[in-house]
Amino acid sequence: MSRRKRYATVRDAALDLLVLAQLSPKEGSFAGQLAFDTRPLSERQEKWLRILLERHELPPLAPSAVQYGDVA
Repeated sequence: MSRRKRYATVRDAALDLLVLAQLSPKEGSFAGQLAFDTRPLSERQEKWLRILLERHELPPLAPSAVQYGDVA
């Protein structure tokens, strides 16, 4: 198994999605929200972020990157 870089923060992952991936408007809106909103993610948001990173062939999040907040 290769050792790929992992994103240390949600913001880093979101910014790379915005810059490096060709996102749909919905995906771009979500990534933009994550890049500038410092509130913790809900479990659904984290799941979708992980899906987007995989879909666009970007590195995964580090386990320490996600802190959960209240489900909004």
